[in-house]
Amino acid sequence: MNNRYLAVAIIFFIVMVASAAWGYTLYEEPTRERKESVDYAFTYGGNYSLYAEVINENPIYPIGTVLTDMAGYFYSISPEVEVEFRFDFEPTIDGASVEVGAVTVLRLQSLDDNEKPFWTREFELSNSSATLEGTSYYTDRFTIDAKQIGEIDEEISEIVGGASGRAVGYLVTTATMNGSISSTNIGENETYSLPIYFRSDYYFADPEGATTGMKTKSYYTIIDVETQRGIRDLWLQIALASLGLIGFVASLWTGRSKGRYDYSEFADWISIGTFPGGDWEKEVYIPTLKDLVDVAIDTGKRVIYDKEDKIFFVIDGNILYFLLIGEEA
Repeated sequence: MNNRYLAVAIIFFIVMVASAAWGYTLYEEPTRERKESVDYAFTYGGNYSLYAEVINENPIYPIGTVLTDMAGYFYSISPEVEVEFRFDFEPTIDGASVEVGAVTVLRLQSLDDNEKPFWTREFELSNSSATLEGTSYYTDRFTIDAKQIGEIDEEISEIVGGASGRAVGYLVTTATMNGSISSTNIGENETYSLPIYFRSDYYFADPEGATTGMKTKSYYTIIDVETQRGIRDLWLQIALASLGLIGFVASLWTGRSKGRYDYSEFADWISIGTFPGGDWEKEVYIPTLKDLVDVAIDTGKRVIYDKEDKIFFVIDGNILYFLLIGEEA
């Protein structure tokens, strides 16, 4: 084998062995991983529901019908709307309790075409509280005189300007929650809102513009866990070892292929022999076997192949023509 290929093979072999040893050491060596263990948690949040009872004669609904989830409500049919604010508390362990307070206002605004307010007026609708223990909820109900709000919008617009029938009232509930869970104090403040639009003849809520929903707060213990590395954790070491193995095998194969010189094309002009060595009047290096065969034909000689010394040569008197295997062009 050519020394160059042998050196390359040795380098790849070292890479392969070193990478495999590195990966094995890491695999056998336990590692510590920090993990969060949830001790307890609680979920809480507020949502609104609207109910409008039909109290006036109309050709659509019987009196007493309760309308909900409608695209709109008419002042002439259901001039008042009942709002229910529901607050949920869901702890994951027993023994948790909280005191919940909720203040709800209606923030009435008249908007221009760019959704900027001409004026703002605020009405307090409710101020309530409740104690919740374990998984429970409380509801706060209050009534909005939608027809009166529409009239207030028209009255204010006539005084201060701005288009009437474009008022939006934001139900805004500020909820406070204080208590404890597993001897840990709870203190949360959240604001929830729901837009209600008041037009000339009807009003409607906009659930998509609401700020409502549930949140979860968890309490953790940070622990150190001893783990074993998996195959995916050792991808670099495996890749390097594989590269070393492929390079090692390829270098050996290439080197041996170079050592087994295929001269069958010129077998009629080549004989097996031994290189005699000695001093020559002239030594001529021939870059290819074909050129060396041409020299043999021109001089009436044969090409001699010494497998031991890996050399092809032609001797013409005291002149040596030669080609070393592995150095041919």
